[in-house]
Amino acid sequence: MNAPVAKEGFQQAQPAPAVAPAPAAPSPSPEEIKDVWPIVVKLSKPIVDQNNRQVTELSFREPTAGDINRCGNPVKWAGFEWSFEERKMTMMIANLSGVLHPMLEKMNSKDWTNCAYSLLRFFVPDPGAW
Repeated sequence: MNAPVAKEGFQQAQPAPAVAPAPAAPSPSPEEIKDVWPIVVKLSKPIVDQNNRQVTELSFREPTAGDINRCGNPVKWAGFEWSFEERKMTMMIANLSGVLHPMLEKMNSKDWTNCAYSLLRFFVPDPGAW
């Protein structure tokens, strides 16, 4: 006779349906990660290169010690934190892609960031190396 009154805004907890968690995909070991060159990054907005052609993707060759010698290491590694040195990374993107630096200045900022993150791991030490 005296049924509980449901108040507005309060609801009784319903048991959540039982869902089995999906098995996590195993992360690849360093031996399984293979570098496939060239690395290609598709641009969201095309840029015009030095030959007046529209570039819709940048293709990067493998960086060498000579590239670091010319441009500097574009990734600053302090303790366990890293950051980009933007001018050095822009010069590195230019060297590895073959597109001149002034043309890259017109690149969309998100495209620049995508390129920088694609190249990041080649400028930080391997965990087992130090």
